[in-house]
Amino acid sequence: MRISWSVRPMAVLCFIVCLGCCSCLDEDDKVLTAEGTVQYVDVEGGCWRIVGYDGVNYEPVNLPDEFKKDGLAVRFSAKRREDLVSQCMVGQIVELLGIRRAS
Repeated sequence: MRISWSVRPMAVLCFIVCLGCCSCLDEDDKVLTAEGTVQYVDVEGGCWRIVGYDGVNYEPVNLPDEFKKDGLAVRFSAKRREDLVSQCMVGQIVELLGIRRAS
């Protein structure tokens, strides 16, 4: 079976677009690790954030209850969730992959 010349450029273009999408997904899925202090913010009914020692504020969507202590020093790993929005808007929205008290 012969492939016409008009189909080949389209197949190459689709392949290039797919490669570009894959590299974007890899970058969004990178795991970040940081340390900071848990902080309660009295806005919109109350929100929790982690004030990172790196100067970034993180708003975890899944902060466990045992870590909801204002002033608690923590070390955590997370991934950015750019697909979510927050009514609090107190930091970068992240999904925690692991969290522990900092020593």
